[in-house]
Amino acid sequence: MFFTLGATLIVRSCVWLLSALVGVLPATAAFAATPLVIGETFQMPSQVLQEDRRINVYLPAGYAEQSDKRYPVMFMPDGGLAEDFLHIAGLLQISALNGTMRPFILIGIENTERRRDLTGPTVIDADREIAPRVGGSSNFRSFLRDELIPRVAATYRTTNERVLIGESLAGLFVIETLLLEPELFDSYVAIDPSLWWNAEWLVQHAPELLAKEIERKPVGRVWVSGVCDPYQPVEKEYRLTRKCLEVLLGAGWPVTVQTKSSLVLRDIDLLRTSGNVEAGFSITTADEKIRQIFEPGASPIGERIEALNALHGRGIKTFAMIAPILPGAERLPDALEGAVDYVLVDRLNYHYANRVYREQNLAWAVENRFFSEMGRKLADEFRRKGIPLQLVF
Repeated sequence: MFFTLGATLIVRSCVWLLSALVGVLPATAAFAATPLVIGETFQMPSQVLQEDRRINVYLPAGYAEQSDKRYPVMFMPDGGLAEDFLHIAGLLQISALNGTMRPFILIGIENTERRRDLTGPTVIDADREIAPRVGGSSNFRSFLRDELIPRVAATYRTTNERVLIGESLAGLFVIETLLLEPELFDSYVAIDPSLWWNAEWLVQHAPELLAKEIERKPVGRVWVSGVCDPYQPVEKEYRLTRKCLEVLLGAGWPVTVQTKSSLVLRDIDLLRTSGNVEAGFSITTADEKIRQIFEPGASPIGERIEALNALHGRGIKTFAMIAPILPGAERLPDALEGAVDYVLVDRLNYHYANRVYREQNLAWAVENRFFSEMGRKLADEFRRKGIPLQLVF
């Protein structure tokens, strides 16, 4: 009877039979799965904190295979799986893959009492109301210094290079550690730090903290600042950059100031007090329309060049940082002639701005060919004018 019903039913019966057989098999046999592993996790008892802490660890690609290789370490409060650990691990992974940063081991410290651990002392009643306990940052820093850092060094193949990263209250902890115990880490990354804490105590006292710190350090050049502009609009009111410059120059430290703001001219009297000061401007293009796309809040190109001329004319060594190279940069050699002592040139080294390039039909300006050709052109033209230039890519 089965065979007399024809081939169509035979096929349908076979499909039904196969489906029935699969239906009675264990799920693990039908759909075998293996763990998706990006690192390790362990529970660590702390004598300092008098509690156990969960530590999550991301190990970079190749860690297991390259048994003789050592890695720098990034330490991160807010490091739980339900906090910031996974997306920071993802950023480290993709950045290492695309060559924008070196591979790092990531150590995530899961919170127990976040507002206790990440805040310093406060005299403000409203601060004390955010949690039952606050002001434990010194204790938490002792935990890092005396317990966690040695444990990580003993467990994993690490170099001596350490980075501390944090956002919001964790960013506040990063800044506090930088100002109070800067030797604990080599680099500090503070994202949107909660500097309002304790009536902005860290901000207001940064110059005096700096004064104490340089007493303990050998003299070396301080770059203010190649990443975050020291002449933000709020500097007009707070004058913190000027106060820090007074501390550094008063102690005889060499200083390099880099900005996009003509506000630096306010401090020209101070900068002239030392013969070991450099002042530079980030100028990425000579095209004002391009500048408005990529730097809408910065001083216009002409204003920056006028400021360079003013600084240069007062005997201060000046430079221009053309980074990243933007369309229109080819006109900068003529614009900067007589205003700078040297030039630094770099390409785009981050990719979160690619969307802006695409939206403006400028995708060609992030290609390697553009940077190579423009770099050579700038190098030839500046050198023809007798202006030293360093390509840093």
